[in-house]
Amino acid sequence: MRPLTWEETVEEYGRLVEDALRARFASIRREGEAYHPYIGGLYTSLEEYVSRRGMRFASFSAYLTYKGYGGVVDDRIRAVCAGLELYRHSI
Repeated sequence: MRPLTWEETVEEYGRLVEDALRARFASIRREGEAYHPYIGGLYTSLEEYVSRRGMRFASFSAYLTYKGYGGVVDDRIRAVCAGLELYRHSI
């Protein structure tokens, strides 16, 4: 198996983070809608904004560092990367 190119690595990583973000937003959107429909709508709008395509350098560098130190790509690193994306969009 050949090593991935830079572009393939970014694409693979992007799918991992987007899947983690989708799962997290599904959970908080349900909670928000249960609290009040307006809050559910806010979470939907936030998800649309955060899901826009981009390079995601902050979370990508965390992912590469984790993987470089021999970490197994699992739900823990996906959650960290999704959290970094949410934080990055909040500042």
